[in-house]
Amino acid sequence: SFTDFLKKDIPKIEYLVDGLIPKAGLVYCFGAPGCFKTNFMLYLAIKGCEGKDVFEFKVNKKFKTLWLDEENRETGMHDKITKIIHGLNDVNTEDLQSNNLIISSSFNILDDGCLKMLDDIIIKHTPDMIVIDSIAKVFPLSERDEKDVRKIYTALSPFIRKYGVTFVLIHHARKKGYQQGGRDMEDISGSVLKASVSDVE
Repeated sequence: SFTDFLKKDIPKIEYLVDGLIPKAGLVYCFGAPGCFKTNFMLYLAIKGCEGKDVFEFKVNKKFKTLWLDEENRETGMHDKITKIIHGLNDVNTEDLQSNNLIISSSFNILDDGCLKMLDDIIIKHTPDMIVIDSIAKVFPLSERDEKDVRKIYTALSPFIRKYGVTFVLIHHARKKGYQQGGRDMEDISGSVLKASVSDVE
């Protein structure tokens, strides 16, 4: 009954970043291509590493981030991180370098070998948050099919339970208003979309 349920002593949700990133959870960072999802999460990782608040959201304690990058080239990520650090001015770069990690390895979220590699990395580096950029690059099935998407949770939930890590999945909103060769591109995800001027209405 509701009465019995409301009497239960349910622990409150713990947060890495209050009201924004839960501890031992799974979060989607969702938005249109080019809307600074990656930049925002890099900023959040840097602030978390320093234990400093993210805008008005409180960082309860310093946390480490593992960045699983399959979206950007090394030069792009290097440029993004450098610009964010430069913009913050007071970043302790030594602390940042020792407490955050970036890997790029053609990861497949449904591959047992890749998941074993992730397990080894978590044991070695003990991250609190793991950012996957982007889910389109590591998930070989349909991001739009509910049955397929459940397999993401099945793959990641053992890590959440075993290690208390939080996964942040960067996910692209559908592209609207673009056509390529007469085909509606609304159901295509991923940052890279090459269309000539004649393809765009």
